[in-house]
Amino acid sequence: MSESLKFKETLKEEKAVPIGVDIGYCDYEEALRAFQEFMQLPETIVEASRFKLREQDKSLFGAFERRVGSASPEARGLAQDNKDIFHFGSLTRQVMEYRLGKNLPAEAKWFLSTAEDIYWAGLRSTKEAFELLDTEKMGLVGIHFDERANLNHHLRFIAYYPREGDILATPHYDRSVGTVAMAESKPGLWIEVDEKKQYVENRKPDEGLFFLGAGWDKLPDRYRHGNYDLRPTMHGVDQIDSESDQGGVMRWAIILFSNPIELDTVPLPEETRPHRAFGQEVFAAM
Repeated sequence: MSESLKFKETLKEEKAVPIGVDIGYCDYEEALRAFQEFMQLPETIVEASRFKLREQDKSLFGAFERRVGSASPEARGLAQDNKDIFHFGSLTRQVMEYRLGKNLPAEAKWFLSTAEDIYWAGLRSTKEAFELLDTEKMGLVGIHFDERANLNHHLRFIAYYPREGDILATPHYDRSVGTVAMAESKPGLWIEVDEKKQYVENRKPDEGLFFLGAGWDKLPDRYRHGNYDLRPTMHGVDQIDSESDQGGVMRWAIILFSNPIELDTVPLPEETRPHRAFGQEVFAAM
């Protein structure tokens, strides 16, 4: 069986495929420490990280929620949730250096440097995954990767805070075409296989987990040629460990979301959480 066929069969049957990422666990740890330091900076600094791509009005980059390192609810950002999120992109460092110039603090430089290393390592692995899918050479790789274009990939740094019950992230499909779960501080990530939860365990430090998001179904048919039987992966995050760190964070994670450069594949909310539309309790008996 060829590598490509094996990759597709695993993705079809197990809903996710381990892929190698050329970066170490110590790099993730350093990036998360830098992320914490960055989120404690004044709002004028954090706000300078927020931007949209000119070609993609729905592509939001920067810090959109704010609680890490802060005891004040007024330090929160745009969304009220149990998570703090930062989206790093190929232009993030450039945008912040342009906006802040000499006023860019050392903490921000540290975070941008560590995040950039992880971002490009994740993109190299994602490109290899798309190449294994695009055996018919229908352009799947080209619409996501172009050395002359502003890339539409989001490296997400996320801090989960306690919420009622044992669920940190409810069952959902990602909005992306492809996702790589790169690193987590604790177990809890699960994927749905044959209508049952399957927890992700014993993953190697230099290994990410690739799966498809709801954006996959929004691609024009020609880009999914030969892969029509592949489906987005339902997943979520449970609170396995009740211990939090000094900032009250229950769990850290680093995730890469990949989207086309120009095509609009962003799904509707009901397409990422279809069970909500019908009032269904997913996995309630498990």
